[in-house]
Amino acid sequence: MFKSPHVLVIGASGRFLAQSAVLAGWQVSVIDLFCDLDTQQFCSSSNQINTAELSIGGAYKVDALGDLRFGEKIGVGEVFKGVESDRRAKLYTIVFSGGAENYAEFFRPGFWPVSKIAGPSESSIKRLLSWSIIQNVCQRHQIQTPRTIFAPDHAIDNRTTWLKKQIRSGGGLHLQLWTHGEEVEFGEGFYLQEKMDGPTVSGCFVAKQEEGRVTTVLLGACRQLPNENLNDFRYQGSLGPVQLDARDHEEMERVGRRIASEFFLNGVFGIDFILSENGLHLVDTNPRIPASAELIERYYRISRSDFTIVGVHLDATERGQIPSPIKDFREPVFSKTIIYLDSQFPLVVNEKMVEHFKGSPWLTDVPAIGTLINPCHPVITVHAEAQDEQSLTVESIRRIKKIRAMLSGRIQPSQK
Repeated sequence: MFKSPHVLVIGASGRFLAQSAVLAGWQVSVIDLFCDLDTQQFCSSSNQINTAELSIGGAYKVDALGDLRFGEKIGVGEVFKGVESDRRAKLYTIVFSGGAENYAEFFRPGFWPVSKIAGPSESSIKRLLSWSIIQNVCQRHQIQTPRTIFAPDHAIDNRTTWLKKQIRSGGGLHLQLWTHGEEVEFGEGFYLQEKMDGPTVSGCFVAKQEEGRVTTVLLGACRQLPNENLNDFRYQGSLGPVQLDARDHEEMERVGRRIASEFFLNGVFGIDFILSENGLHLVDTNPRIPASAELIERYYRISRSDFTIVGVHLDATERGQIPSPIKDFREPVFSKTIIYLDSQFPLVVNEKMVEHFKGSPWLTDVPAIGTLINPCHPVITVHAEAQDEQSLTVESIRRIKKIRAMLSGRIQPSQK
């Protein structure tokens, strides 16, 4: 691994990874969909790190990850122009956040000039974009998955609740309940999957490759927060780390090892499971650092002050080193909750709102002044910490109500 890497985060939201990189003592730049104030601040503060090597950290906003091409977006061009103009500059080490896995070409060597990708290969990502391939692998290794339909089937069990899913998606977007008889665009990236009862539990893993072998460690697991509306499948946030019983912990470790070996994963990655009466069922794979890893990092740093998720990721991908895991999770417990704009009117972020947000240290992903937030889009993230889940829930609800009350008084029809 480079002694002083400049981490370039690319994905839907890069704030947590920027924060993690700064904690690790590295410079960071971010290209994401939001360019939130705290993301900008982390990038700016990292300019003071290793200034003899690099001093060009910055945050850049793009409208859609799928539009990213070198030179076509001003933000991307400015980032790489800055590197190329400095002869002392090291390569960028690219770390992907959510959404990037929908674009296998992002993982292709040479796609990003003057950079090195910390993560799996393009071929691994292409295979993971096919749920049928994932399901076949799972069947071979006796890993439970929900029933799935990939082609028109007139014998679909109408007693089963089905979800209509899209292969290229993230954060629960493009996921909806399927009505029996409704047309499904099979062959165009859509399929049906059985809706299972039970909480969603996300495992956070790290894998290293060495002489053709993959070694995998389960860092911890978090439980996704439930949706208030049964028809809403957007990612609401997570709670954790959670202590699994011995059977589920062993099975989650086994699944992580199998998936990492079959798809040749490296670095930090996530796998989502439904925990049903019959045990764990794999429902999604995230071949990049998952959102819930933020809670894992916070817990580990209580006893390991130098622990960072970005550091673990780069140690695994660049040096072939992975940490020893914590297996006995006690207290405290953490949560992060995404507040979406629950209004039919858009919201324009003003100076007073930003002052309010910045005055609460338990808020992150703070939007910049003038940001237009459309209905159903994320506004801010609420964090909480407590010694047990019950106390955590009480404190989290109190903070969420406070933010929603503030927002409800600032959303007016005239802002449409």
